Amino acid sequence: MANRRHHRLVGPIRASCAAVVLVVVGLAVTAPDAADAEDDQASITYSTEWTQTESATVTESATVDGYVGYGEATASATATRTGTATAATQWEAYYDATMDAYEKARAAALEEADAQARALARERAVADAQAQADAASSGEGTGAPSCGAQRLKSDGTPWTCTFADEFNGTTLDTSRWQRITTEGSSFSYGDCFLPDGDNVAVRDGALRLTTRREASDVTCRAGDRTVTTPWTSGSVSSLGRFSQTYGRFEFRAAMPAVDGPGFQSALWLVPDEPTHYGGWPYSGEIDVVEYYAQYPDRLIPALHYGSASPWSTRTNNDCRVYEPSRFHTYGLEWTPTTLTVTIDGTTCLEHRIDPEEPLTAPQPFDRPFNLNLTQMLGSGENSVPEGATATPRTMSVDYVRVWR
Repeated sequence: MANRRHHRLVGPIRASCAAVVLVVVGLAVTAPDAADAEDDQASITYSTEWTQTESATVTESATVDGYVGYGEATASATATRTGTATAATQWEAYYDATMDAYEKARAAALEEADAQARALARERAVADAQAQADAASSGEGTGAPSCGAQRLKSDGTPWTCTFADEFNGTTLDTSRWQRITTEGSSFSYGDCFLPDGDNVAVRDGALRLTTRREASDVTCRAGDRTVTTPWTSGSVSSLGRFSQTYGRFEFRAAMPAVDGPGFQSALWLVPDEPTHYGGWPYSGEIDVVEYYAQYPDRLIPALHYGSASPWSTRTNNDCRVYEPSRFHTYGLEWTPTTLTVTIDGTTCLEHRIDPEEPLTAPQPFDRPFNLNLTQMLGSGENSVPEGATATPRTMSVDYVRVWR
């Protein structure tokens, strides 16, 4: 972050003054001696100039022939602004003028960075939508999947699209997904996963997965347990349809609007062979993000891989997101040596596999993993309050794209 200051002081000052340090937003600047702040002469006007550099990351959408594309971009901008303040003391005038200049420069730099990023993001969104439209018109939609505009790896070579679902239809594409039931997964936090349209639906260009309170109890089997509950949820998996080892995975999703604990959403990957290295978590699990309603301002990624060490789970509990109920882009880049989770292009969790890390070998993250999208009840401190009737709570998934 670059900054420069030029200042002018108008009014009576003392011929000699010692220097002290004033810290403004983490930056040290030279200020008059505090003794001058006691000067009760006529008011003092102070001017200073501040140069500030800021960056902005944005996402834009565009539609071409009914195909919706998305583009992300980051841009930086620098702005210089002058701040002026009048106060009874030299110290007060100096401080107020500096803060005034900083705030003006920061706002101007952010505005310009946002404008530049949006222009580039819109351009990329149009290219993304056009690529989908071109693929459909050329018949590619019936063959190789289309992930929109070409993406490049860090080495400059292109990623190859291996899986894509834009959820543009009205029914779930069962060639890509299977609906999960509690009986099939043996998993429940007190709800029953049902495969019907109330809990798993495709409409308005998105997959809608819903947790709701039914008018009467339903019963389902969860392993050797029988669950009787008024709560039902929705989940889908690509198990048996698609799985991959390594690559780039991207989900654009909007989390449920919540007003208290009780609900959990997840975009996650699990191994095709869940016991290859042993029972959970020894065979691995990649939670790209999980959303707990008790923490409404953050999304939490996690890697579960099971070991004797306390590092069998790697996570970051401080990935804060502005309005998670709006659409955001959640990504995973997975290589033999790193797993990196991003939110709107910003790194949230990075885990390296090397002799200096708790996970010193690729296992278990060297096997095919399948995709899972889940909306369900919470548990523990995130349990639904007794007697709660709030329903439904829906996670919307705009698209899922995978590259190799």
